[in-house]
Amino acid sequence: MISEQEYVITSFRKHFQRFQDKGIVVYGLGKNTEVLLDALRDEYHFIGLMDGVRTGETVYGLPVLTVDEAQERGVGVILILARAANLSIIYPRIAADCERYGIPVYDINGVEQHRITQKTYACPVFYATHTREALIEKMRAADVVSFDVFDTLLMRRCLEPTDVFFLVEQEAHRRGLLSQSVPFAKPRILAERALYPGQPTLDDIYARLMQDTGIAEDVAKELRALGLAEEERQLVPRTAMMRLLHEAQAMGKTVIVTSDMYLGGQAIGRLLLMHGITGLDHVFVSSDTGVSKTGGLFDLVRQTYLGQHILHIGDNATSDVHAALSSGSDAWLVPSARQMLAESACAPLTEHSRDLPERVILGNFLTRELHDPFLFQKTQGRLRLADAYALGRDYAGPMVAGFVQWLIERCRADGIEMLLLGARDGWLIREILDDAARTMDLPFRYRYVYVSRAAFISQKTTSGQWKMERARSTISAATSPSSCAAAQRSARTICTTWRAKASAPGRSLASLTSSRPARASFGSKKSSASPCRATTSCASKNRTRKISPSRHTTRARKSSTRQQNATSPSAKTACTSCPRRGAAKKSATSSLSSKASATPQTTSSKSPIAQNSPTNS
Repeated sequence: MISEQEYVITSFRKHFQRFQDKGIVVYGLGKNTEVLLDALRDEYHFIGLMDGVRTGETVYGLPVLTVDEAQERGVGVILILARAANLSIIYPRIAADCERYGIPVYDINGVEQHRITQKTYACPVFYATHTREALIEKMRAADVVSFDVFDTLLMRRCLEPTDVFFLVEQEAHRRGLLSQSVPFAKPRILAERALYPGQPTLDDIYARLMQDTGIAEDVAKELRALGLAEEERQLVPRTAMMRLLHEAQAMGKTVIVTSDMYLGGQAIGRLLLMHGITGLDHVFVSSDTGVSKTGGLFDLVRQTYLGQHILHIGDNATSDVHAALSSGSDAWLVPSARQMLAESACAPLTEHSRDLPERVILGNFLTRELHDPFLFQKTQGRLRLADAYALGRDYAGPMVAGFVQWLIERCRADGIEMLLLGARDGWLIREILDDAARTMDLPFRYRYVYVSRAAFISQKTTSGQWKMERARSTISAATSPSSCAAAQRSARTICTTWRAKASAPGRSLASLTSSRPARASFGSKKSSASPCRATTSCASKNRTRKISPSRHTTRARKSSTRQQNATSPSAKTACTSCPRRGAAKKSATSSLSSKASATPQTTSSKSPIAQNSPTNS
């Protein structure tokens, strides 16, 4: 059997002969890249490397470049030297820049990479043939059923496995375990890479980390504990695959797991137990045996179960399928969530994974929407939205969270000390900032302001100027802590009054609503004891506005229901004389004032500001 390194050299010569006189950049810093450079450096013009972590360094005698730097050096083609399962994640990182410069990108098999768009999308035939029913038939024919662990039975809530280390780094900085200037993620990644192509254990990796960085042993132990805890927190089950494992056990099959991982068999067994997997007959792990799946681990499985029909199920075409078939076992490819995303109508989302927050958001999205590897069998490559809650959780929520993250960074950069969140658009932003304030130091204070957005976006009109003047007075009042406290007391009094009314015998929601004064509108009637606030404000400002007959008729028709509740002719006179009819509905009236309509106050008597305290909502 040809080795992986021999295949890389042979395939490169076959597919890249035509680029012999062009500058070549290789994306990937693994062992295969080192072997390729050693064998062909004199025949081809390699000008640099690429990597998501080590940009700016020199590896194997070549600089690690960005796409812009590669363009400046005259790159002619980029080779992504990675396993097929990782292509769908790596290529979108550089796709936009490569298309902008017209740089072709290929994999080791000479296949040019292209972005999938909605216009060109078609669900791969793979999903129509690799069905759940077909896999169950394969399981029935086998004596031993082997499952891969990561991305098959369990998946992480972050996009890439190395994201766990960056999350650990953030937590270590927050706890003061490491100073802000001392990194953890990058040295941790490099320490593990340095020990390949062997099969290092977790002890080996942290010993190398201490050797490379000089981190004290007690600090390394705490970092290791943080890493294990974060790994556990990030893992979630792929429920469809869990059910298949239980079905295999119910069939009476010998069920084992086979994994390439630095964690030992006992640690992986505990992780599986946490998610309800028990009764495994064996756990084969590369760090325990010293050999990987591609290096002979499946041969050990066959020796353990001589003469039996073994079926291995996993997500990696190379290490799970080809390696198992080469050892004489049967194999079945189950697409990972990352592969499904890359082959779905939502593939353009993979372009938004350049930094950690984006990868965490995308990883969480995958665990909720693409945990079922057989989903596309039913939906032809499209996602299934369960309900309105899922729409908010998986689409609107991440969008608003991303906006708030940008808002925090922008306020920090611009030196903004106070952020005013206008009602009601700012309500969700305030909720997110409340959560963020519990885990991070915000560079500003913020308050929820009961003021209409129309006051800020329509300043050029006479109406807008009037609203802006009211908004300015509202915000000025907000700067006084005493006015904020008064607003809070008023809100608590109103809530208490309404609760008392609601709990009174014989009171219904309808009776509570009908007891409230009607809102001011053109031609509506209102109690003389509750004068129209819009009338008072407009009269004091001496504002006038012409009203077209059509708008007059429309508003009068819309307010017909409220007119039926009118009781005082004098109130009608007061409201119809108001040149700002309808102002109470569209101007900067606060929700606090509307709640207090049972006991009306003048505009300046209470501040419409609530501080960012959960008790004030």
